Amino acid sequence: EEEEEEDEMEKLALEQTKFIREKQEIADRQTALNKEAFGDAEKAVPFTGHVPGAYVRIVFEGIPCEFVQRFNPAVPVLLGGISSGEDKLGFLQIRIKKHRWHKKILKSSDPLVFSIGWRRFQSLPLYSVMAQNTRQRL
Repeated sequence: EEEEEEDEMEKLALEQTKFIREKQEIADRQTALNKEAFGDAEKAVPFTGHVPGAYVRIVFEGIPCEFVQRFNPAVPVLLGGISSGEDKLGFLQIRIKKHRWHKKILKSSDPLVFSIGWRRFQSLPLYSVMAQNTRQRL
């Protein structure tokens, strides 16, 4: 049995290294295509973005004076943004389960704070129930 397990582990390791090698080859081909199409790395920045680890200069305009007063160079400033489609009205169909410690009933249009990844945002969700005739009832 141990030999069978070792054989399976070796097969799995070979498959993983093969997969990693294939992904690296795809990335190398794309890098070669980018160099061929753009030549200079500076010309590629608007299309491919800055490479990880590159230094960029960011100019802030219209920030509150408290930011400058409380700025600590030892603490990094994290910058983030949303893509063009994320600032519009969205529709998600999800299942929510109330935690047993939460005493209040969740009602439609009550503000909720969602944490998805490193993003946090407030929304006014509308709850619905699927009826027997596959229609959504608010």
